Amino acid sequence: MYGSGDRNVMTLKDDIWSAAIREISGSGEVTIESLDVDDADTAQEVLEEMEERGWLVRSSDDEPWIPGDVAIDHLDLWEGTEFVIGE
Repeated sequence: MYGSGDRNVMTLKDDIWSAAIREISGSGEVTIESLDVDDADTAQEVLEEMEERGWLVRSSDDEPWIPGDVAIDHLDLWEGTEFVIGE
């Protein structure tokens, strides 16, 4: 079981994950800045984990993340929309 400190970290990560999903659902992209969180390191960690799991993709560290195949499949928001990495 998680200790109280671990629980707070998991809640923060869950909040960031949810905020990222809302961002890609609304604007089609997400950046650490667009999440408006105090802990940029944790936000970076969560977004990179989302990228590893296929929820997000990006062409370089300077680009925002856009929906990956998993997000497109599960959220069913972009049927017929083509996202172009790096443009």
